[in-house]
Amino acid sequence: MNTPIDRVDQAQPGEIVRRVEKTDKDKDENKNSFSKALKKKMKEELEQKNKKKQKDMVLIKSEEKNNLEEENNESELEKDSGNSLDDTKPVSENKIDIRA
Repeated sequence: MNTPIDRVDQAQPGEIVRRVEKTDKDKDENKNSFSKALKKKMKEELEQKNKKKQKDMVLIKSEEKNNLEEENNESELEKDSGNSLDDTKPVSENKIDIRA
């Protein structure tokens, strides 16, 4: 008669394989590995969110800086010209009618 063996990978076709229950140690290791993997995944997600926030902040700061530079350039142009753009005459008043 065949005696049951403990490992499935050692079994030959037709042999009986004994069912081995997991020990408490095996169960604890399984739980620990799962919790470690979960913690690692959550940590990576948090790091990605922080990187995205930092990137967004850099973009916002650069946009604000560009807006301030544009405003400064426009105010300097108005100071240099002495006239604002609204004070100039429309183009239609400067045209001379030559049809006569």
